[in-house]
Amino acid sequence: MRIRRVTFLAFGLIACVTTAFVGYLQTTNNETTVIQEAQVVDQTEVLIVTRKLNPGDKMENALEWASRSTSAIGQNPIRREAEPEAISGFVQLPVRHHLMSGHILQSEDFVSADQRALSLQLKPNMRAVAVTVQVDTTAGGFILPNDKVDVIIGRTRSDPNKGGQTTMAYLMS
Repeated sequence: MRIRRVTFLAFGLIACVTTAFVGYLQTTNNETTVIQEAQVVDQTEVLIVTRKLNPGDKMENALEWASRSTSAIGQNPIRREAEPEAISGFVQLPVRHHLMSGHILQSEDFVSADQRALSLQLKPNMRAVAVTVQVDTTAGGFILPNDKVDVIIGRTRSDPNKGGQTTMAYLMS
């Protein structure tokens, strides 16, 4: 039994010495110098949203300037050098669609002051109705591209059988 113990101890000692030697070789040969050139990233300050906004919400207390890479800002961001007073000018403007915190504000994300958006003022299940309109003044500029509205068409036609006029209405969704 003594021979087994000595043999087991000898193999353990050989394994420890081999492991220590391999570890020593790995630490002494890895002294290589790595030189990397710092890449200069072109940064610009853009307007970002600081909290979640739903369609029709005003942007009050939800905007701040942040520095972002020019390659990651998209097509039409609001840049500080182009519009330095944008935060004060945009606080009362409603947003067109859902915006998450950290979103880079684009010019198509909100309804500007010169545009009217009746669809953003309506709550769910509400309808807007226009009556007595003519072709050149229909909707008065309140309906914008990508707005979803119900359309009611009313037409007055002469009735050949009764000699009078008949009014017909159509509802389209």
